[in-house]
Amino acid sequence: AGVTAIDFSPDGKLIVTAATSGEDGEPPGLVVHDAGTGTDLRALAAQEIADEGLTDIAYSPDGGRVAALTEGSTVIFWETRSWSRERTVNLGREISDAGSLAFGPDGRVLAAVGVDGIVSIVEAETGRELHRMRQVGNGLHTVAFSPDGGQVAATANFGPPRVPIWDVQTGSLLQVLEDPGFPVGIAYSPDGRRIATADNDGRVRVWNARTGHVVRTLEGHAGSVWGVAYSPDGRLIASAGDHDIRIW
Repeated sequence: AGVTAIDFSPDGKLIVTAATSGEDGEPPGLVVHDAGTGTDLRALAAQEIADEGLTDIAYSPDGGRVAALTEGSTVIFWETRSWSRERTVNLGREISDAGSLAFGPDGRVLAAVGVDGIVSIVEAETGRELHRMRQVGNGLHTVAFSPDGGQVAATANFGPPRVPIWDVQTGSLLQVLEDPGFPVGIAYSPDGRRIATADNDGRVRVWNARTGHVVRTLEGHAGSVWGVAYSPDGRLIASAGDHDIRIW
């Protein structure tokens, strides 16, 4: 089976992967693995994944829920005690294969982005779409919440190279980071004061989250930088590029 997405459970004991085609005649869906042994523990069928293709999966911060996003803008929720499906919600959007989703830090909402340039804020308990924010002229590729859950930021996969940031409660646009390096990955620092972007020009840019100004530019990757993450204490930044992983 081809794997299109992967995530760890918050306690590190399980890994969930999304399969594009099932094994032994099983339909496509999610597979739950033991992280220590690699053993397949459970397969979760989802015909929507076969019909639409799956682009991302995410665990809720408390580990009680897993959400999957399809290219056809369907969000599927499973609860992780019995691994039964909770609900299926179609957002009526165009996600494509570059979309992604992320839970807010309290697990109450999640954000889903796609090629249509929209961020959907979805209530996890009900599947209700609370806000729909649009970035005109951009398709959106990755999404991240601030640590306090008050803001959500996204990177573009086409259009002008920028990072729009919205207020989660009101859906209003707060600011736009004009990033000349064409950002493809994004992460907030644990204290919420900095935003790091992984840029297509081979640089990692660190931004003041309040002012929107670049405070540091990290250079050293030989090619594009595709992902970026902060260490839990906020002292280190890890970035992944075409040929290497760097710790700053």
